[in-house]
Amino acid sequence: MTNLTIKIGQKQADELAQICSKGPQRLVALVEKLENSTKPTIRLTKLRHVADEILGEADAAILFRHLLGLNAYKQREGSDVDSVIAALTEALQSENLDWVDSDHSLWNECKDLIGSLLKSEKLSVAVKALHLGLDHNNLLVESKILTDIRPVFNEEKSHILGSIVTFTLMLEVSGRGEDVKFDVALDLSDVESLKNSCQDAIEKSKVAQALMEKKCEVDSYISGEEKYAF
Repeated sequence: MTNLTIKIGQKQADELAQICSKGPQRLVALVEKLENSTKPTIRLTKLRHVADEILGEADAAILFRHLLGLNAYKQREGSDVDSVIAALTEALQSENLDWVDSDHSLWNECKDLIGSLLKSEKLSVAVKALHLGLDHNNLLVESKILTDIRPVFNEEKSHILGSIVTFTLMLEVSGRGEDVKFDVALDLSDVESLKNSCQDAIEKSKVAQALMEKKCEVDSYISGEEKYAF
């Protein structure tokens, strides 16, 4: 028995059964391919591409989704991979799950291989890069600038004498477990300044990325450049 407790639903159990259903050979091939690749990468998409070739896109997406979830659980609990896999095995033995003996047998054949993937330094480094990109007090969920026309009426409010065009920056920010929406009034100079600042940030990020790749000879990507389909 482990001190860790993992709650797993039928859908998650079925996904793990799907990964194991074709036997451990594919997972063995994936572990070997990742360990034998010499060039390190911080890009999860590159590791995912390797998994796509061996498992197929659908199974690779499922596997990586579970690997990321288990890794996050391990970090949160301050535990080790073996204990996490043991806790997951206990959870899969629940009578509430619709698993047959063959599902459990296949899981027992595959669980150590999934543990090996969780222990992989290549996966750990890529996951660390992902977390560093998100390690901020607040994350932007959505932003847009609302352009509005406001009429100017005469004193009697019977005629429109003119209008003023205004800008409102609409922001939705996620932080401390909740999403917050707020808005900020802008004028034309603010919008132009914001546009220039955004362009400067993009250009600087490309220079910094190129420097790390060419001068330091390390893998580098700009936050948000990686697109995940897990």
